[in-house]
Amino acid sequence: NLKESALVSITALLNSYSLTTTWIDSGIIPLLSERERMLDGLISNTQTLMANNPDSLVLYAYNLFVDVYNFDKSQVVNFYRDKFSEIRDRMNSETISMLKMEHEKFSAAPAVSGAEYDTLIQSLKQYEDGLQSNYTDKVRSTIIEYVSQAGAREELYQRAWAELSVIASNPSNSTQNFESMVNQFRFVYPTPLN
Repeated sequence: NLKESALVSITALLNSYSLTTTWIDSGIIPLLSERERMLDGLISNTQTLMANNPDSLVLYAYNLFVDVYNFDKSQVVNFYRDKFSEIRDRMNSETISMLKMEHEKFSAAPAVSGAEYDTLIQSLKQYEDGLQSNYTDKVRSTIIEYVSQAGAREELYQRAWAELSVIASNPSNSTQNFESMVNQFRFVYPTPLN
C-alpha cells in the first residue's frame, strides 16, 4: 500500500524535525534562561557588596563586574537565544509546515501511484539531509560553542573575583591587581575600560 507507506515516511520525518525543535524549546532555551538568572543573581549580589563598601576603587571594580555581567546577558545570552530561535522558526516555517501539507495531500489522495511515491521519497530524502546538515549538526555545533564560551567566561569571573578580594583587602596598594583584572575584562567587554 503506497499511500500508507507514504504517510508513514512523512510522519517519521516530521517526528525527527519535531524532536529537534523540542530539543531547542525544552533543552537549550531553558539553559540560556538559567544562565540569564545566574547573571541576574551575580549582579544583585555585586550590588549588595557595593552598598557595603565605600572605597572608590573597589566600587569601580564592582561596577566593572556589573557591566560585564550585563554585557554577557545582552550580547552573549541573547545572541544565542536569537540564533537557536531562528533555527527553530526556520524549521517550523520552511520544513515542518511543508511536511504537514504533504501529509494532508497524501491523506486526501484516494491512492498513490508508483511515480508519486518515488517523487515523494526523493523529496523526503532532501528534507532528511537538510535536517542533518542544516539543523542537527548546526544546533549541536552551536551549543558546543556556547557552552565553551560560557565556561571560559565563568573561569574569567572566578579569577577576577579572586583578584578583587586582594584589592578589597588593601585598596591603597592594589594597582597591579586592579590592572590585571581590568585587562582580563577587556576580552569580554565591547569597549576599552579606562
